Amino acid sequence: MNYKPQKQNTMKQQLLFLVLTILSTLSFSQHLSAQENKRPQLTFEQRAEKQAKAVAEKLLLSDKSSAEFTQIYTAYLKEMYDCKQARRKANSQYKDNKKNNHELTDEQILESIQGQFDYSRKMLDIREKYFKKLKGKLTAKQLQRVFSGMHPQYRAPKHPAAPQKKHA
Repeated sequence: MNYKPQKQNTMKQQLLFLVLTILSTLSFSQHLSAQENKRPQLTFEQRAEKQAKAVAEKLLLSDKSSAEFTQIYTAYLKEMYDCKQARRKANSQYKDNKKNNHELTDEQILESIQGQFDYSRKMLDIREKYFKKLKGKLTAKQLQRVFSGMHPQYRAPKHPAAPQKKHA
């Protein structure tokens, strides 16, 4: 009788098997979740139009007013976006110099500060331009909601009111 004794699994082999099993399970689950999370990416114009329609709905506008508002508000968002993109591009050089530990000259620092002022002024000019366009089409309360930052990204976080202490 030829009897061959079985090799006993060593602790190292068992640990290696466990690690490989875990890794293969994780990679498979990541692959599945990546497939599930694929949503079509909207272009800026599509996002702006979607946002404009949501604002029009919150303002309770009629169909005709809503269409006109959506057109104007989408143009407003586009101008704001373009202005922000130009500022980001201008800031990228400043950040690159800072990231590479290059000392900025006084002239570069002053130019950056002036650029911030110009950016703020341009943003304000855009807001005023579209305020004037919408002034005759919306009520004062509706204008307030549009220009006071009714969008979640501009809203300050809401904090629950602190409980009132009763004085005896």
